[in-house]
Amino acid sequence: MPPSKFIHLHVHSHYSLLQALPKLDELVKAAKANGMDAVAITDYGVMYGGIEFIQECLKKEIKPIIGQCAYVALDKLTDKRPRIDDKSHQLVLLAENNEGYGNLLKLTTIAHLEGFYYRPRIDKDVLRTHAKGLIGLSGGMRGEVCKALAMDEFGKAEAIALEYQEIFGKGNYFLEMQDHPELDDQISANKKLIALSKKTGIPLVATKDVLYLKPDDAEAHDVLTCVGDGKTFDDERRARMTDADYSFVSSEHMEKAFAHVSEAIENTRRIADRCNVVLELGKWNFANIDVPEGETHDTWLTKMAYEGIATKVPEVTSEIRERMDYELGIIQGKGYSPYFLVVSDYMRWAKDHGIMTTTRGSAAGSLVSYAIDIVPVNPLTYKLPFERFLNPFRPSPPDIDGDFEDTRRDEVIAYVTEKYGKEKVAQIGTFGTMAARGSVRDVGRVLGLPYALCDRISKMIPMGSQGFPMTIAHAIETTVELREEMSK
Repeated sequence: MPPSKFIHLHVHSHYSLLQALPKLDELVKAAKANGMDAVAITDYGVMYGGIEFIQECLKKEIKPIIGQCAYVALDKLTDKRPRIDDKSHQLVLLAENNEGYGNLLKLTTIAHLEGFYYRPRIDKDVLRTHAKGLIGLSGGMRGEVCKALAMDEFGKAEAIALEYQEIFGKGNYFLEMQDHPELDDQISANKKLIALSKKTGIPLVATKDVLYLKPDDAEAHDVLTCVGDGKTFDDERRARMTDADYSFVSSEHMEKAFAHVSEAIENTRRIADRCNVVLELGKWNFANIDVPEGETHDTWLTKMAYEGIATKVPEVTSEIRERMDYELGIIQGKGYSPYFLVVSDYMRWAKDHGIMTTTRGSAAGSLVSYAIDIVPVNPLTYKLPFERFLNPFRPSPPDIDGDFEDTRRDEVIAYVTEKYGKEKVAQIGTFGTMAARGSVRDVGRVLGLPYALCDRISKMIPMGSQGFPMTIAHAIETTVELREEMSK
C-alpha cells in the first residue's frame, strides 16, 4: 500500500487535559488503520505525552511527529493584565529535528515558568530565539492570522503571516486551512487563506483539529469540556464543541475536502517527511563523576565500599565479604557504579555541611549503600534483602530516595547543579490522572444525576484495581448510558 497522501499534523491527545479524549495507543492505532505512516501530537501548551507517543509509534512502525499547540501572548509573556492577557493566540509548532525538539522543550519550560497566566504562554521574542529546527502552522481559527482575517483586516493578517515567516524562516511556516465545513467562519477563512497564500507566497497546509477519534465520541467530548469548565451539560450558557466534527478522519476524506487546493494536502506529506526527531530511549546517561587516576568507576566503588565497611563494623567477616561481592557484581554488571558514586558524593557533602539526611525505602537493603554512606543502617543487622532494591532481573536502575531537611534542601540542589551541570539536574513532578471513582462523580455532576447515585456507583469500583482500568472516556460513556436508561 502506498503511503497516505495526507498526514494529520494538528492532533490533541488526552494529555490536553479535559480538552481532548484520544489515548495515545488508540491514536496511533487509528493512524495505522487509516494507512498513515506518520502522525503528529500537538497538545495544548504541553509535551507531557511526547515520550509515550514515540514509544507507541515505534511499536506500530509509524513516524512520530512531536509538536505542540502553543499559546502566544497578545504582547509580552510577562504581561499579566486582568481581562486582557487571559486571551492568547494559538500556533502549532512541530519539531523538524532534534534541535527543534530541544527548542520545543525550552519554549514549554519558559511558557510555564515565566509566561503562565491562565495558561502557559510564549511570545514572539522568545519564539524568535528558539525557532531553529521548528516548523510553524498558523493555528487555525484561533490563530493570530485567522483572527485578523475574521475581522476583514487582510493587510494586518498579511503583516502577521510575514512576521511569522521571518521568525521561522522561509519554507518553515505554513498557513493552516482546517476541515470544518459545518462552520461558516471556517469556510470564509479558508478562502481568505488561499488569497493570502497567493499574495505572500507562504504555502498552505490542510489539517483537521482532532479532539476525539470517532464521530460518535462527540457527546463524550462535550461532557469532558463540561468537566473541565465546571459546567453542567444542560447549561445553555456554556461553551459547546458539537458545532463541528473534530474526529480523526481518513486521508481520503481530507483529499476530497481539499481537492481544490491539492498542494495543501501534499504539504502535509512534505512536512511529515521533513520531521525526523530521533531520541535514544532505554539508555541511562548518568552524571559523570571523576575518580582518581588509574581507577575506573567500578574499581573505585569497590575500594570505597571495603574501606567504608571496615570503619563501620568490628570485623569484615566472610559473610560480609560474600554479600559485598554479590552486590558489587550486580551493580557493576549493570553499569550503575557512577550512580552509586554520585549519590554517595552528595549525601556525604550534605552530612559534612551539617544538613540532616536520611534514605528511605528498599535502598536500606544494600550493604554497599551502607558502606559508602548512602543509608544509615546495616542491612545484615536487620536481615534486609538486597534483591528488593536491585536484582539481576530488574530492568530499571534502583531508586534511592534521599531526604534532606526542608530548610536546607536548596543547598544540596545548588551543590549538585554546580558540580555536575544544570543539564544533569531536574526536579521531578507527579502527573495526576482522573481515577475511575472521581471520573464517575464528575460526569454524574455534569449530567445532573443525583450525587447519592453517582457516589454509590463510584464506591462499587475497586480502589486500585488493575482489572478495572476506567478512564475519563470510559466513565463518560458508562454514565451517559446510565442517564439514558433513567430517562426512559
